[in-house]
Amino acid sequence: MSTIRHSQVAGALFHNIGAVFTSTLFVYLNAVEASCRNRQDNSAQVQHHVKHAAMVLEKALLDDPSIAEQMSIELSSFCLSYPWVKRAADLYRLLSSMLDKVASEEHRPADTNSDANSPK
Repeated sequence: MSTIRHSQVAGALFHNIGAVFTSTLFVYLNAVEASCRNRQDNSAQVQHHVKHAAMVLEKALLDDPSIAEQMSIELSSFCLSYPWVKRAADLYRLLSSMLDKVASEEHRPADTNSDANSPK
């Protein structure tokens, strides 16, 4: 994917993120990673692709937090593949905090009605 084409696709996804299916995000992420693999590590084009993808994916996570669980492995792998790109590192921190929050909510004991169980 060319840098100009990626900018166009990223812009369209970013501005319409509420209408984008998770399956579309998987395809988009795969296309970005394929483009990055075909270029030299740490090139300006790779950084551009990663930055734009991270912006789109961050907005998707903030718009629909369930995406964090659905795409956790793919997003983690993407972010950890490009740690020198600040947006990827920021996306990883956001993803980790969202997954930690989900995990803590799953392990929280059910709220019992203590007034109903206490003697009167």
